[in-house]
Amino acid sequence: MEAFSTTRPPIVYLFSKDPYRPSPPIATLANTRPKIAREDISFPTSPLTLTNLDQLNNVAPKGKNDVYLTSIADVTTNPAWLNGIQTGDDGGTGNEKTCAIMVVDKALYPTPGTHDHTIPNLNITTSLLLVDDADAGPKYDPLLSAYFYTFAPSSKTFTPVEPTPDAPTGWLYYKGKWGDEEYPASDKRQKSLLGNKKYVGGPTGPADKQLDRKEVWPQNQWSGGQKIRTTLDAGWVAKQWFSKLNCFGGTKKGVIRVKVSGEVIG
Repeated sequence: MEAFSTTRPPIVYLFSKDPYRPSPPIATLANTRPKIAREDISFPTSPLTLTNLDQLNNVAPKGKNDVYLTSIADVTTNPAWLNGIQTGDDGGTGNEKTCAIMVVDKALYPTPGTHDHTIPNLNITTSLLLVDDADAGPKYDPLLSAYFYTFAPSSKTFTPVEPTPDAPTGWLYYKGKWGDEEYPASDKRQKSLLGNKKYVGGPTGPADKQLDRKEVWPQNQWSGGQKIRTTLDAGWVAKQWFSKLNCFGGTKKGVIRVKVSGEVIG
């Protein structure tokens, strides 16, 4: 394990109004059941654990990753397990492992306030349609609650290392989805806005995240135009320009700000 991974990890400040906190992957296994085409499936060893989860790779049709770890409770009822674990004063999550030190797959912001994503690759603080919020909420120190691994691109293998040499690896090789299958349009829970679904299929795991990438970001159909920025000046200029137009809300009455999930936040 490279020294900087254990001596200079990022300290994250979670958005204070976000109800969702870091969650251990084992919580997902305890509150879901594997399904294919929305039907329960059988598998050799029960219960599913972080050690044996990769057994599900042999259940799906060869060459396919059709297994979905589907919530036992209806996710629209906001079951408590989805909220994760509140961090302590030290930024940790106690004995629960809520992070794997391999790759960071979260949006991090250097400044508080709103961060709009309506215009691709342009960071502005004037709220348009797709908005993230950031502030100095609860501290989260991933290092205190993490599994540590090395990944060998040539063999595509994960090896647990200090300080967690006994960390489980089966869950890292699982090829299926972590979450429900996308609800069809006929499902009353599904909503759509300009072709964008409120509920999409669960994501794949770490092994599918191009860990041997050449850049900081993965190379795919959405990575065009990505670059490492040293300043946010362009965004702040855009903010001033939009502010003069005064047509995107600001303090206008009747404007309701919501997350992409549909939750009203102000």
